Amino acid sequence: MTLAQVGEFDDVRLRYPRPYASAIAEASKLTQLPPDWILAVMRQESLFRDDAVSRAGARGLMQMTPTTAAAVAKRWHLPPPQRDGTFDPPMDVQRGAAHLRDLVDKYGQLGLSLAAYNAGEGNVRRFHGIPPFRETQNYVLRVHNFQRDLGSRVDGQNADPVGASQ
Repeated sequence: MTLAQVGEFDDVRLRYPRPYASAIAEASKLTQLPPDWILAVMRQESLFRDDAVSRAGARGLMQMTPTTAAAVAKRWHLPPPQRDGTFDPPMDVQRGAAHLRDLVDKYGQLGLSLAAYNAGEGNVRRFHGIPPFRETQNYVLRVHNFQRDLGSRVDGQNADPVGASQ
């Protein structure tokens, strides 16, 4: 049954779930990123499934490849991913948030950072901005929209410290 079928269009808790709250809070504290940014990326990457695996081999809540997860863990002095992948939700969230923080520091705004998270830094460099890939353009738009909706509908704030709306 859908929200429309039961007439619950405006039930914020159903439309905008907030799973893994403690892991997101810890990752937010570690990286100084707004929790809604982390949650929005997690939603788009895995739909909150901690066992998600992509065609490209990205794994876990934040959909990082084992190679990227290991590199981020080393840079941030976090535990490396387990041998069988990155299916450790609290650590997945910390590594994914740390990677996003690295990208925000590099690109200075959320849009390019999301494009790099999705399509890779090489593609952002190659195209001098958000790559012309439909998947990446939709990804950036969906994460922005979800982050905006979370901020404006759930807590009344819309944090934009480094240009999320650009």
